[in-house]
Amino acid sequence: MKNIYIYLEILLILFAFILQNCSIVSAQILQFEPLARLWNVSNEEVPTLLNLEKFLISVDSILQPLLNGSYFGGTYVDIKAGRINVNTVDPSKVDEIRKKMKNYQDYLNFIAANNTLSQLNSIFNQAFILAQQLNTTNCLICIEPEFNNVVIYLRMDDGNNKGFIEQVETFNPRPIIKRLQNEDNEEILFNSSTLVEKRNIYTLVDGGSPIVSSSEITSCGTHICKAGQSTGITCGLVSAFNSVGFFDRQQQQILMVRTIIVPMNNAAGDSGGSMFRYNGHKNQSHFADAVGIYIGGIFGRLAIGMPMSVAYELGYSLITTQY
Repeated sequence: MKNIYIYLEILLILFAFILQNCSIVSAQILQFEPLARLWNVSNEEVPTLLNLEKFLISVDSILQPLLNGSYFGGTYVDIKAGRINVNTVDPSKVDEIRKKMKNYQDYLNFIAANNTLSQLNSIFNQAFILAQQLNTTNCLICIEPEFNNVVIYLRMDDGNNKGFIEQVETFNPRPIIKRLQNEDNEEILFNSSTLVEKRNIYTLVDGGSPIVSSSEITSCGTHICKAGQSTGITCGLVSAFNSVGFFDRQQQQILMVRTIIVPMNNAAGDSGGSMFRYNGHKNQSHFADAVGIYIGGIFGRLAIGMPMSVAYELGYSLITTQY
């Protein structure tokens, strides 16, 4: 009888151990629901895609310095296809890149494009200077590799913006202009010259994912999630980074630099929320990197983030969890 009790006790301990670990795994999987919806996959498939994404980001970091801006028009990651799309203006340069990237060439997809990165940078700089000269407000300027073009989001109810559009439409290549309604724009709570208050960026976002480090966004097409007070955790794919925005505060033009642009659901009240991405640190796919702070956006459509590099310059602190 004593042996039976010992046996039952061992079974109960084993059951408790299994139950505890299953609960942990289940909780971690549930954390991926917003990302699973974004990628249109099951929760269980997300860790595999995160590992692939991490690999493609590393490949893209090797590839980008090799691409001459006079022949290529930028890159963006396609996680579902497992490839990096390379906008290619001069196809005669492709073989040279393939040779240099011979260990990774199966992950490269060269796409015919019209605009070189040098052209896009020139148009971006012209638009940036013009926006300053005309005192343009409620305007966001970025280079979006997926469209192989400069994309400008702005409101039409501002008189200065009309003159800005008229001149920008004469540029060659002509930027894509996305006109916004007045109610679409959220007030920007932080900016690069005025810090509301220095704050700590905490190590746990809603849902329980520990932030163990920080990183900068260097590839378009990769995921970012944000934890907002109004809309909770939502995720999107980076469409642009190193963007600039001009916003109106008390009839003054406020400049935001190096911002991250991500199409994702957002609403009033989300501003100040953490922006993060899952990093697979120590093979723990639910661990996250802080990548920025949500500072505003176009409601329900587009999120604007302050990258960690700017946050650090403004005096923010990141206190990470040790694992």
